[in-house]
Amino acid sequence: ERDNSRFAREYHLGDSAEEQRQARLRRVISRISDWTGHLSHEQEQKIGAIAGDATPFHKLRHEDRVRRQREFLQLMAQRGDRAPFAERLRRWLLGWEDGRDPEYARRSDEWMLTQADLYAQVARMLTPQQRAHVERRIQNYMDDFTRLAERPQAQPAAGR
Repeated sequence: ERDNSRFAREYHLGDSAEEQRQARLRRVISRISDWTGHLSHEQEQKIGAIAGDATPFHKLRHEDRVRRQREFLQLMAQRGDRAPFAERLRRWLLGWEDGRDPEYARRSDEWMLTQADLYAQVARMLTPQQRAHVERRIQNYMDDFTRLAERPQAQPAAGR
């Protein structure tokens, strides 16, 4: 409930379409600047113009999220018999798309294409310093993943 309330607040689901649009633009600019460093006013304006027309998708995401949570709770209530429960859980996890509103799939695909286009356009407007900032951030992730993927050396057994 707390996470769902936070999601609804973050995406301003109870607010007017214009308030949702403004909140969406603030989030987009904030997330991009997290990766690029400071954005100029002109870049923010261009990003706002590109992202401002995006069809809101978050209400459908929230509804689908709540539906999946409800299904999970119903599934957990049936966990007494291990073998049938394990199979139902496996089907539920593998059938992630099952039960979704057809509108969700259409809007999800549209949203992904819109986001890809937005980021491609943003990439073209970055300064050399901003590109370097993005590259450093990506390199930091690569370094983290490399360290996480390293297997610890086998230690010789004591006393041998």
